[in-house]
Amino acid sequence: MKHVTITKKGRGGVKTLKEARRLAAATGWARTVKVWAIGNPITWKLESSLKDPQSGYLVFNKKNDQMPKKDYYLVEFKLQDQSGLNLSFKSNPMKAFAVKIWGQQAPPAGYCPPQGSYADTIYAISCDQSGQSLTIRNDDMTSEYFSFALFFDSTSGDQCCDPGGDNQNGNYIFRD
Repeated sequence: MKHVTITKKGRGGVKTLKEARRLAAATGWARTVKVWAIGNPITWKLESSLKDPQSGYLVFNKKNDQMPKKDYYLVEFKLQDQSGLNLSFKSNPMKAFAVKIWGQQAPPAGYCPPQGSYADTIYAISCDQSGQSLTIRNDDMTSEYFSFALFFDSTSGDQCCDPGGDNQNGNYIFRD
């Protein structure tokens, strides 16, 4: 692979590709999580390349994903409703997604953050009009555990799915 050097032209320009990357705006890296709702009562299953097969957590690791530290994850949760309950994400993203940051301590078993819980570094951005997709942003700037929950409307009332997560705070170093 051949690397191209950006040369300085006049005043204020960048000198190298490394400097250009450092000065570039943060970018969102898209990931998808399929949220399977199976049967009535509902059995919830998540399907994603982010899911750790051992813990069942969604794991965010910028080093493994070769992402610059300043970039962030844009995670689209796609509902796969096989429950017969006509599920849809809550129309208000802040009511469709709740999160609690735990730091270095793993969350207690069975903990579900209450609806309306939020964090500055992991938060809902939007729900599509059909209620079948929810997008969140995860900055993953600190190594920490977190709990999250997804909230849905259905023909039989409110429903909740409450898996867990792990920000591993890795980063990718670009080499010139």
